[in-house]
Amino acid sequence: MDINVKFKLPSWDEIPNLDLYLDQVISLVDNYLSPILPVENSEAILTKSMVNNYVKHKVIEAPVKKKYNKNSVCCLIAVCILKSVFSMNDISILLKTGLDIGNPEDTYRKFCNAIEKAVKCAFEGTAYAEPASTNAEPYLLQNIAQAFACKLYTQQYCLLQANASPDLLVVD
Repeated sequence: MDINVKFKLPSWDEIPNLDLYLDQVISLVDNYLSPILPVENSEAILTKSMVNNYVKHKVIEAPVKKKYNKNSVCCLIAVCILKSVFSMNDISILLKTGLDIGNPEDTYRKFCNAIEKAVKCAFEGTAYAEPASTNAEPYLLQNIAQAFACKLYTQQYCLLQANASPDLLVVD
């Protein structure tokens, strides 16, 4: 079965470089992710309660004067992607340690590249191979990306099957 998906995360430069109120952040993240993340009808990609919980549990930085910066928006994008595969405790650890690859721009860029590459490989049926490294961070990021990509592929497959006629259901 051929499943196609157009998957492109917003680049660092596409994210506004100004502080935003919570409603603006939620709208922005929803605009970025709703075309690429499948959600149930009753689910939201991001809500005020979710963001407040992420702040409370120190998954993302607290807003300054009720405004969130670019780093917080990038972290929220990562959280929204990762929460379909990992627990919030795991995500918190990954964001604080495993995904702290350098400056925020480099970290976000590497995260997006890994996720996009893994999704492309999953949907094309090709291997996601990175050169061997003695550094665990690229390997961790590769595994995180592959976990998400496999979940996304499976969700898309199931959506296609659910929307197909019962006589046409095929498992490849």
